[in-house]
Amino acid sequence: MSTLRNPVVDRYLAQFREGLKSAPPEERQEFVSEIDSHIAEAVARGEQIPDVLARLGPADRLAKSYRVELALTSTEKNLPLRIAAVVGLVLTASIPSMIIIPLLMTLGIGFVATGVAMIVVAAIPSVDADFYNLSSDVLNRALGALTGLGLAVGGLLALWSLYLYVLLLVRAMRGALRVGEPKVGAP
Repeated sequence: MSTLRNPVVDRYLAQFREGLKSAPPEERQEFVSEIDSHIAEAVARGEQIPDVLARLGPADRLAKSYRVELALTSTEKNLPLRIAAVVGLVLTASIPSMIIIPLLMTLGIGFVATGVAMIVVAAIPSVDADFYNLSSDVLNRALGALTGLGLAVGGLLALWSLYLYVLLLVRAMRGALRVGEPKVGAP
């Protein structure tokens, strides 16, 4: 531990230590000492404490990353659970996400914009819009507006699906980060 005490650093380290309560005591102390030393070294180089803590990020997130590292490198039991958490995290947050997120966003925005444009064009009588090759201008505009409405609804559904997918990713990542945390009510 550093000899220079600061209440802000002490609070940060206490939050970090609290986030590591599921870690074995000797490893928890090693992690806390490592972060304390890192902060002390940065301050000794002339950095400001708030800048150092901002670079480290919130104490609870830092503790989660250490718990994940501990879960992955630990030689203790629950190997299948650790493997499942890592596989789930990699599968939900990698290649499929690089395809699904841009695809849903592009479809959503494109369909909504096209649908709204079709509705607007169909509603303006002075615009010569030939959506369908029909002899009745009224029927042509009505079908164009309905098509636009369908496209806008489809785009909104794509954006809603994107929202649900991102929610799924967040929950999967939180689940993977909870590996190694004690269960509520566990001793």
